[in-house]
Amino acid sequence: MLGARGRVSFEHPDFVLRAIHSDRWYLGLAVHSRDPKQFEGRRAPPLRPFFSPVSLHPPRYARLLVHMSRCRKGETLLDPPFCGTGGILIEAGLTGRRVIGNDVSLNMAYGARLNLKYFRIDGTILNTDISKLDVDGVDAIATDMPYGRNASIRGHSRGGDFYKVSFERMRSLLRNGRYASVIVSDLSVLEMADGFRLVDCVAVRQHRSLTRYFCSLRAE
Repeated sequence: MLGARGRVSFEHPDFVLRAIHSDRWYLGLAVHSRDPKQFEGRRAPPLRPFFSPVSLHPPRYARLLVHMSRCRKGETLLDPPFCGTGGILIEAGLTGRRVIGNDVSLNMAYGARLNLKYFRIDGTILNTDISKLDVDGVDAIATDMPYGRNASIRGHSRGGDFYKVSFERMRSLLRNGRYASVIVSDLSVLEMADGFRLVDCVAVRQHRSLTRYFCSLRAE
């Protein structure tokens, strides 16, 4: 069917097919590939000046989140409420997006600025509570929502109004039809995402006891 002739060369094949099984089998012809080692140059530590144990790793997860936000080159991507060390912003900036980050921790905001400077990315890092965040010109949002056993974040309950306030603020910053891509560890959190419609969700197993969900939400 594909017009193949002769013996197969594993070093220099005429074409490469990928078979993926999900709800059904998908067979595709590979038209582009990327060297996975490029992401290793951005891992932490020691290849970033600022590191935190809660950084989104590996960098390809951050790149996936950027793509799920549907943010195009030249547009502005925002990472609230906790941009952390700037991993998502780095991947967005390196692929031609303008970036804005926010973190309530002054230490994290300072570290994110250092990391953006290290990778020669022009961006804005803010240091405020998500409920007070006020920025213009946001085309897309990509963020890793906090998770874990800590019960509160600056007075917000992780099981309650923190997520509600965060989604409300993110929705107010996006125009209708634009997207917010978020990572959550509990899909029930999305019930608080008023004004958004879930359009994509990819489950990524972190380890035996933790699966995180990469979700794309459309502002409506």
